[in-house]
Amino acid sequence: MPTTSFINRCIRETLNGLRDGLSLFSKPSRAAVIFSLRRKQQLQICDPQNLLRGYEPKLKNIYLENSDWKKNIEEKKPDYSFNLIDPLANLQLDGLISCGGSSAPVFYQMWFTEHHPNLCSTGPTECWLEHAVLRFSHDIANDSNLYTGISGSFLREYSSHAVHDYIVDKANKSLGPDCQIRIYPVLDAVLGISKTNEEGVRPFGKLTFIEPRFLGEIHFLARFQASEKPLLSNFKHVRKLLQAVEYSTHHLVSDGTTILGIATDPIRQFHITADFQGRFGFLKDNDEVLCSFQDGSYSSNTHRAKLFEVEEALLDFEIDTATRNDLFKIIAALVHYAEDNTFGCTFVLDLAKTPADTAGQSLTPPLIFMTRTS
Repeated sequence: MPTTSFINRCIRETLNGLRDGLSLFSKPSRAAVIFSLRRKQQLQICDPQNLLRGYEPKLKNIYLENSDWKKNIEEKKPDYSFNLIDPLANLQLDGLISCGGSSAPVFYQMWFTEHHPNLCSTGPTECWLEHAVLRFSHDIANDSNLYTGISGSFLREYSSHAVHDYIVDKANKSLGPDCQIRIYPVLDAVLGISKTNEEGVRPFGKLTFIEPRFLGEIHFLARFQASEKPLLSNFKHVRKLLQAVEYSTHHLVSDGTTILGIATDPIRQFHITADFQGRFGFLKDNDEVLCSFQDGSYSSNTHRAKLFEVEEALLDFEIDTATRNDLFKIIAALVHYAEDNTFGCTFVLDLAKTPADTAGQSLTPPLIFMTRTS
């Protein structure tokens, strides 16, 4: 049986690595874990940054007031491998992402982190927590004699692996386990191309990766001859080719190794798209945004202002729902346009019957937002 000091060390180093890695991938993040090594042992909670503060009633209902949380968990024999882990469902706590599992070394473990409002997708973060489950199970199985202490370091640098794991999960669900595109070279190429300037300008345009088996179904506008296909690893060449699809609905198409040609929308087959937008870009699986990339690394950042304060302020005014929604959409579109074009802006939304005097140029007659009538 592992000693208390060894368990504490495993938890501390895993939590620190998980927190540091997620803080780089998303905004500053906290992490916590609830675990029990054996069915009959009491649950232990490690929450050094009070992530679970405020969730006490819900956690009490789940863990103390009934035993449903462990009813369907089978305690495995000690000789079972540490990586035979039965996944446990997300606890569905508002504002949190959770993931857990049960294995022979650790009967129950559930890891938590914050659900930031500006996440492109929760998928990579969930994969991150899944790996924390695996690392903790591995460390407890090895005991202190074989403990390497690398779990925290690995989780700290897990961003590309988390994106990779999520894409592989999605591809397996859509295509089965025989996906031919190698994801790691694709992820490396996307970052390499994103950092390659052409005439001092960062790349714009879409680079789409498609399974070779689907290429016959793609509508190509132009294709390279087999002997002249540019290599995906030639970042500078690919960067030049992206100029052919800038600010259009066209895509550069790759099989994960070479550039095949230029295709047009829509592409209905399973595909991965890197949407380069200058200083940053987005990685998409079909139409789902998985993550963004900027400065040579992947991130969960949407690069879009959420405008929560504006949304809350509009709720204070007595206007109908349709008008409120239209106002918010207009404001959001203007702000996002300013963000995309990297210039500052200030918008004054005055809903008073008599507009207030504000500095700046005035229009005659003033622009009037027409409310809808039924």
